[in-house]
Amino acid sequence: PINDWQMVPYYENTVFTDELLSSTPFYKILVLFENIDRETEQVILNSIRQIPDIKFYVYDGLGFEAMSAQANKAQSALEYCKAKGIDVKDCIFFGDEINDLPMFKLGGTNVVMSNASESVKKLANIIVDNSDMNGVGRAIQQLLNK
Repeated sequence: PINDWQMVPYYENTVFTDELLSSTPFYKILVLFENIDRETEQVILNSIRQIPDIKFYVYDGLGFEAMSAQANKAQSALEYCKAKGIDVKDCIFFGDEINDLPMFKLGGTNVVMSNASESVKKLANIIVDNSDMNGVGRAIQQLLNK
């Protein structure tokens, strides 16, 4: 269950100050840049990197994700499997971005979208069409028909 304070509101064009970021608990912040120069991007990233216990996934020139070190798909999958008595190697994981890499290293079946980066595709057991072409749905159908 997610408490009200854990919900992530969407604020377009929000200015995050150092004070706000260091005093507000969060699990994930997704920042997408539009028309940003490299120098400004680096200033923003360097400022946010000062927050302790944060992991970053930078999408070069497009934006970044900043996530609590305790919040990631791999950890969530492990906790879910433990609670349900499931072997993580029996799981099927879907993803297409670098933030999926820790989850893909757990040992289950990794289904990766065709538009993923090469570093993500290296851990794929199955590569499917991207989401715009119903890749996930087709992969589920294919896996269920085995």
